[in-house]
Amino acid sequence: MNHPNSKRRVVLAAAGAVAVFVVGWATGHRTAHHAPSPAPLTPPQATAPGAAVDAPMSVRSRAGAVAAARSANQVLSTRAVLETPTRVALFTRTAVPEATARFEAAYRRDLPRLRRSLALPTRGPLPVGLVMRSVSLGYRVASYTPDRARIALWTVLVLGNGVRVAPQAAWRSVEVALTWTAGGWRVADLTDTQGPTPALLGSPSPAGVFTDGQALYQPHAP
Repeated sequence: MNHPNSKRRVVLAAAGAVAVFVVGWATGHRTAHHAPSPAPLTPPQATAPGAAVDAPMSVRSRAGAVAAARSANQVLSTRAVLETPTRVALFTRTAVPEATARFEAAYRRDLPRLRRSLALPTRGPLPVGLVMRSVSLGYRVASYTPDRARIALWTVLVLGNGVRVAPQAAWRSVEVALTWTAGGWRVADLTDTQGPTPALLGSPSPAGVFTDGQALYQPHAP
């Protein structure tokens, strides 16, 4: 029987390679131990409720930059990134060309290890029970100009396959560097650290129950 700690290490290793925050790990990961002290948080009331997350990512504004960062976190942290044609299309639509090439090179290098971490075959269709979802629970505008922005997100990534790797949550602080282009805000770089991580209240659902239950809920539109 596998020790629970070894399973958790597998999940954290996969989480570190998944959210392109997966790629954030692959190209510029910062450990929590070496992370710089966070800047003071902007009071939530400084932005009208819903204004940031509801703004289209094509809007050249702080709100548009936040929407773009939130969307990138969500769409680049789904099972689609494990399938090459879909992943390349996502990178092309979401990132600047230089970042697209860098992200894809990192994925091609690390994809075999990621698939092993999730107990997936090297090739072939993905299992129905594979779970990969990430959402942002909050944000901070680290810097902003009309041409460049850095948006920090507090996220949770749920990852597992319901067989060898029971679904678990990885809490991450993700910073998304954005560049304004003719097509709107595009990702230029990503960095991430672990946490802040809350304690779990209650008991985890059995893997099969979790996998079936989460499938009943559609993700929100990015």
